[in-house]
Amino acid sequence: MRGELLGLTVAFDLDVLLTGHELWGAYAEVPAIAVHDLLRRPPLEGVSVLTLRWDGHDLSEERVDAHRVAKAADLPTDGLFAGDPDPA
Repeated sequence: MRGELLGLTVAFDLDVLLTGHELWGAYAEVPAIAVHDLLRRPPLEGVSVLTLRWDGHDLSEERVDAHRVAKAADLPTDGLFAGDPDPA
């Protein structure tokens, strides 16, 4: 049923933002979707993001260059990840 409902968003050419613990959107009725899964791992502070792409056939992890994103947002890039030097 979820696939059919999400298929309606495609049929009506709608952009949607979904929240929920089981809404991955990887259904045959959906030709493409980006999934951003927010992860919190106590006692660590903060939230990390797992980005996945559905291409209509496969759901695969997308690597995000955090340094590039931080620079584009004019944020400091030092210390983004322990042991991950700034490539600049």
